[in-house]
Amino acid sequence: MAACHSEAAVMLLRRLLPLFALCLSVPVSVAAPPAASNTGMPKICLVLSGGGARGIAHIGVLKALEEQHIPIHCIAGTSMGAIVGGLYAAGYSADELERIVRGLDWGEQFDDKPPRRERSQQQKDEDFDFPVSLELGYGEGRLRLPKGTVGGVGFERMLARLTRRVSAIDSFDKLPIPFRAVATDMESGEGMVFDHGNLASVMRASMSVPGAFAPIEVDGRIYGDGGMTANLPVDVARAMGADVIIAVNIGTPLASKESLGNVLGVTRQMISILAGQNVKAQLAKLTTKDVLITPQLGKLSSLDFPHALEGIAAGYAAARDARQALAPLAVDEVRWQALLAARPQPRDHSGKLAFVEVDGTRRSNAEALLKGITTEPGDEADDAKLQDDAARLLGRGDFERVDYRLQDASLGDGRFGVIYQVEEKEWGPHFFRLGLGGSTDFEGNAGFDLLLGHRLPWVNTWGGEWRNRFQLGRTRALKSEFVQPLGPGASVFLAPKIEMERRTLDVFQGDQRVSQQQGGFDRAGVDLGLPVGLFGTLGEARVGLARGRFTAEQSIGQPGAAALHFNESGVTGSLVLDQLDNAAFPREGWRLAGDFFNVRNHSDSSAVTPTSYTRWKAAATGAMSSGRSTWQWGAEFGGFLDQRRIGYSDFRLGGFQRLSGYRNEQIDGNFLALGKASYRYRLAELTPFGRALYVGASAEVGNAWENRNDMSWHSLRKAGSVFLAADTPLGPAYVAFGAAEGGQRAVYLFLGRP
Repeated sequence: MAACHSEAAVMLLRRLLPLFALCLSVPVSVAAPPAASNTGMPKICLVLSGGGARGIAHIGVLKALEEQHIPIHCIAGTSMGAIVGGLYAAGYSADELERIVRGLDWGEQFDDKPPRRERSQQQKDEDFDFPVSLELGYGEGRLRLPKGTVGGVGFERMLARLTRRVSAIDSFDKLPIPFRAVATDMESGEGMVFDHGNLASVMRASMSVPGAFAPIEVDGRIYGDGGMTANLPVDVARAMGADVIIAVNIGTPLASKESLGNVLGVTRQMISILAGQNVKAQLAKLTTKDVLITPQLGKLSSLDFPHALEGIAAGYAAARDARQALAPLAVDEVRWQALLAARPQPRDHSGKLAFVEVDGTRRSNAEALLKGITTEPGDEADDAKLQDDAARLLGRGDFERVDYRLQDASLGDGRFGVIYQVEEKEWGPHFFRLGLGGSTDFEGNAGFDLLLGHRLPWVNTWGGEWRNRFQLGRTRALKSEFVQPLGPGASVFLAPKIEMERRTLDVFQGDQRVSQQQGGFDRAGVDLGLPVGLFGTLGEARVGLARGRFTAEQSIGQPGAAALHFNESGVTGSLVLDQLDNAAFPREGWRLAGDFFNVRNHSDSSAVTPTSYTRWKAAATGAMSSGRSTWQWGAEFGGFLDQRRIGYSDFRLGGFQRLSGYRNEQIDGNFLALGKASYRYRLAELTPFGRALYVGASAEVGNAWENRNDMSWHSLRKAGSVFLAADTPLGPAYVAFGAAEGGQRAVYLFLGRP
């Protein structure tokens, strides 16, 4: 594994070093500065450096500057300095910024997807089958990768929400405080100083560390982190006409040798080295009139966002320590209030929207997308509604990012509207997701499954999508369907499909495995589907026709039941309602799912097998949390509407949290009932982006019966487990001990959802 990391790091170094060298040799291009202040006081410009999570310390510096009544006439920032500086320039006070940061869930901010409840049902279903977050692409004859390991969709949504008040302002000189942000043009290697554009997009472009946070496209160019060219943009402040500069250098200490064992660690180290070199050059441009503030942040790393609030106190203390140098710049209370009142205020875009548009489509269709949002011309400009619509567009899974801005009408008549800016994923148009599942009880009962999901969206202008699912392992399966809306962006859809499945099933007598069966089906059909809730964010309902062939026969072991082959055709139906906030480790929400197959045309040589039947199953789960504790419950039922059955045990229990203590799928029957409740405690954080380690326990009760007449309360089996779980990049993983009444005991290593 270490050799693999080393080779990847060398390849990354070969690709990035020419760019880094170019970044060091090319000066930052600076737009013409605005006119100097004519108030008689010096023009004071604040320069805020990059530093990732360490950059939250800038808020503490701003708090101290406000307390000391130090006027700020312009701001230049890089990376996190651009984000804090841009929001301050947009009119937020230091106290408001601190409240915003204290209310953030950093795991959500750096999630690559919108909140799960705002996604389409198809996207929610993918969370269950394909927990590996990496999405591969194929196009133009080659495999493609996303631009970064973290897309930061949640972070971008937060920036869009916070900058809504100034989203119609194009020139940053018209902000309450004139502002500049520095990013790096990833094609030319030059620094780029943004003095206009969409403020949220510009701030996000400035904070785009290669290999970590994905670079973004602005005006047709790809921009990465500004720290590669000007991590402390002193010369940008000079170009803005600054007489005095207050420079806040956060800095990022170099990582230890132990942190350089992977590509991301090597990339971060290279960025830190490069940023440190250009900071030295910028520090040399400070004069005796300028003030340098350097917060002492200790071991706080650039990615340690869960502890970033510690930096606010350090920033405040550093600015307080510099009060003697800052004192000549202070103004009295009267002058301070007058300066605050004189800052230009953005136009209040309240009222009705004159137009609603979608821009940036290539394969997708703007007409269809507009039918997937609730905002229409004539509606009031509601910030929450605009954000929800942007989240729904992003929840389709077709776009790398979705932003919106309020824009004045071109006629200058006071009217305004909203434009949703979509950026389609560049690594398509074919998209692939991976899933892994497996378990062992360390007693010879082990299984492993590899899943591959494929989808091709926007096959036509109505939004048709081809979806495929492949599975290898103890279960071999293929499912392919084409989902076709019945009109551009229509809710109702048709979905012709084919399915093939073969499973290896163990047959037990008591606790002993005596044989194996190979069972499965080939089936074709068509569904008529309808999203449930607003644009399908609640769930999905389907009804359809299907025809296929079922087979089950013994493969190894003692002679058992005779081989079974029959055809079946009839009506199918399904309903899924999903409001869980997370598929693997939900903290809040619920999920209901059920389906049936009403067989009306059955052919079989066996006289004991019925000529018609209705097979059904249903499942429910829910979760609630308080602090680090989560309680989760679940129930599952299945069977036939009458006592007739098909000669094959359709439902199975046994294994981790499916009657723990029993062997995997040890208990089988034609009727099933299972109830379970679990508690888990969030023990430790594994990454700054939400992954964690858990400890917990479960209690379970249930059974599977051959005949409905055998079902009774006293025949229910009781079991439970204790477990250690981790939210890993490959999906949820468990080490567990299970026990059931009757003396059954098992130790499990489990990968996937129980």
